Amino acid sequence: MKKYITILVLCLSIFAGEYVEMGRIAGGLVSEELADQMVMDIAQRLGADEQALGTIIVAAPEDGPEYAAIWQTRAPEWGAGLAIPGRDLVIIKSGKGDIRRILKHELTHVISHRMAETPLPRWFDEGLAERFSRKWSLDDNFKMSWLVLSGMPELSRLETLYRRNQYAAYNLYGYSYLAVNTFAEDFGERAIGEVLRQSKRHRSFGRAFEIVTGEPLYDWEVGFQNRIYKRYGWVNFIFNSNLLWYAILILFLIGGGIKIWRTRMLMREERKQPQDDIEAEVIDFPEEGSF
Repeated sequence: MKKYITILVLCLSIFAGEYVEMGRIAGGLVSEELADQMVMDIAQRLGADEQALGTIIVAAPEDGPEYAAIWQTRAPEWGAGLAIPGRDLVIIKSGKGDIRRILKHELTHVISHRMAETPLPRWFDEGLAERFSRKWSLDDNFKMSWLVLSGMPELSRLETLYRRNQYAAYNLYGYSYLAVNTFAEDFGERAIGEVLRQSKRHRSFGRAFEIVTGEPLYDWEVGFQNRIYKRYGWVNFIFNSNLLWYAILILFLIGGGIKIWRTRMLMREERKQPQDDIEAEVIDFPEEGSF
């Protein structure tokens, strides 16, 4: 009964539009109604309670000098969105990609941190936001194979690697996404929300992870990386990525180019050939009665 009452309250809250407060500029990028729906979807998947669904301010840097200053000092040059869970604030920047995906990514950060009320590992934090805001793609397989072949970092080292540059960040977003996907495959998606709740209760993500999964966090991280080494290697790099199609296209273009070059060379030689030789090669069929 309690479950149905909670669902009813959440539905009424959505109708009231109480989850998100949009700035003027941000409201022109994404409607408040859509933002509310995003919050509800995230909350349902995490099993969040009402305390995690207080009002979130969504603004653009142009919505005021305060937001512009925060964006300038805290967002990387290539950044598209910024979440500050402690202030219930999301800042989104237009012209940086799919604004809906960016907003849902940042809203996931705010809600997950509200639930945990304790620091989250970067791989879990970013991987969860990626999982809830987009679908895994074929291009992600290519990026993961490239990351494995070029030297895959330990999950615990991602804290400092994200801000190195845009290229590194994009690869590490995919890496974190894969880690959270693997976690969900191992323990179910409901375990994600349970880890957040236990993190709040015990003030420790590592302790919460072990309580929910029955496995120490470090042991799972090592096991995850071993599996990724096996899953993403040269075979996947070649056959499950765009590389194979690029190689086929390049070979096709090279083969076509060679054929065109040879045809032109033959035509050029024919034009240079003496007329007598050309006439000598003509075959005349005999006329009737000439035998």
